[in-house]
Amino acid sequence: MAITQNTYTGNGSTTNYSFTFEYLEQTDVKITLDTVATTAFTFANATTIAFTTAPASDVAIRIYRDTDIDSLSATFFPGSAIKAEDLNSNFAQTHFATQETDNEITTAISDAAAAKTSAESAVTKADEAKTTADAADTKADDAETTAASAVTTANTASTTATTANTNATNAVNTANAASAAVSNAVVFTLIADEDAIPASPDNDDYIEIADSTGIEDFTPLSGVPTDFEGASGLTVRLRYDESATSWVWMNYFANDSEDRYLTRNVPVVRGDATNGSGQITLNCENNSHGVVIKGPPHSAAADYTLTLPNDDGTANQVLTTDGSGTLTWSNGGSPTIDAGNFDTGGSLVTTSQTFDGGSFD
Repeated sequence: MAITQNTYTGNGSTTNYSFTFEYLEQTDVKITLDTVATTAFTFANATTIAFTTAPASDVAIRIYRDTDIDSLSATFFPGSAIKAEDLNSNFAQTHFATQETDNEITTAISDAAAAKTSAESAVTKADEAKTTADAADTKADDAETTAASAVTTANTASTTATTANTNATNAVNTANAASAAVSNAVVFTLIADEDAIPASPDNDDYIEIADSTGIEDFTPLSGVPTDFEGASGLTVRLRYDESATSWVWMNYFANDSEDRYLTRNVPVVRGDATNGSGQITLNCENNSHGVVIKGPPHSAAADYTLTLPNDDGTANQVLTTDGSGTLTWSNGGSPTIDAGNFDTGGSLVTTSQTFDGGSFD
């Protein structure tokens, strides 16, 4: 298998690291530190990388080639001269991309082979993907043979050379698709809840927790989103990282999106036995406290609609209803005297007063 990458472990002091693979352009040479891409480096020489800052101790350094295949190195047109240098550059580009694809496929197949035997459907898919990848590799080899033949007859067979380039590009695309299929064959072991998380996991074990209640307090676990709270309706996916001796957060999703989230049109906020009627909480900008708008209890048998006014009213106005749920802004009411009845909305203590020829107690 062709070498397309070199790996090292940082020690906190070394800045220069050499690599042993060929490349077409310096931009095709990529680096990750603990799987995170970095551009903080220069070329000390053609085969040596110089980091701006020495990678820390125990950081996994990966120097690898990722050949640009978005466009061909050289393009030929009918009637134009075909240079062997241009053809060799195109075929080198295809050859390098095929090597990288082959290495990715080999790595993906190795990862798929380590999946748990109980996941029979996933293993079957991985086997099918491997077969597809092998077929793609064969097609890539055929494309290289066709391309080599095209070099021999390049001066008189420009059409044949163009066809060979097309075949090689198709082979790379097929191999990339096969590699993606293998990468997707990750097997998740379904477990019930936090208590069922394996106590002695293996590296790259993948689990799916159906009831994620309390997962935010589980240890060791890294990468939990801020303010996330597990619930019986949320499934959480984790991966075990042996180098960090910790589970690593991957993602989460609702077991039933219709129950977990509001619909876009005419949303309904449901209540339950624990929290009571449906409610909406409007938090402050720091999410440390908020105001709750809550519906009446079940015992009220309430069933009505309140429609807000078309504008924000004027100062000192209040909301009033027309008795059918339509709200409007109006001026505040005042105490009324109606045939001897003085309604103040509360208790009234008076002394006997003369009012309009009578007594007002």
